[in-house]
Amino acid sequence: MGIQHQDDILALIARNLAGIADSNETAQLREWIKSSTDNKEYFEQVRNIWDASDKQTDPKKINTTEALGKVLNRIPEIYPKRTFWSYWQKVAAVLIFPLAIGTLLWIYFNSYRTIASNDIVYNEIYTAFGTRTSLRLADSTLVWLNSGSSLRYPEKFNTKNRTVFLKGEAYFEAESDVSRPFIVRTLTLQVRA
Repeated sequence: MGIQHQDDILALIARNLAGIADSNETAQLREWIKSSTDNKEYFEQVRNIWDASDKQTDPKKINTTEALGKVLNRIPEIYPKRTFWSYWQKVAAVLIFPLAIGTLLWIYFNSYRTIASNDIVYNEIYTAFGTRTSLRLADSTLVWLNSGSSLRYPEKFNTKNRTVFLKGEAYFEAESDVSRPFIVRTLTLQVRA
């Protein structure tokens, strides 16, 4: 048909309403109007604006370019203008998916790390002032804690070493094991047996 753009359609409508369109242009316009209800509504809008506009000049002396400019100024745009918020909505849509995936992965790996670090369960024993306490650890090590001392030790020792944490004074009778050394850690030093 040849009518592809809004400007072409408006020019054709303006020529038809001005009464200067030839029979071929009139046929094209009728075919375009019949092709859809949106086209018909659009034509009616333009015709209403045309009828309401100033008609002081002779229809044969109408400048179609000027008339088209007037019509275009009165018709809202078919495509909405891009606003600041529409731009940020697109940016947010692009960013939300990777952020959601990243957050889920972070939660998954941190929960896995927490579970893995909680495999070792520690016990802690305190000795009251003026008393002494003795206990036997999971590896058969005998421990005597002096007055006001505390010992933090795991319920089960790992396969690499046997580490305990001491605050105060203690005496240890540990069995020798080269593959799993017995380590006593205090605030200031570390003793390995």
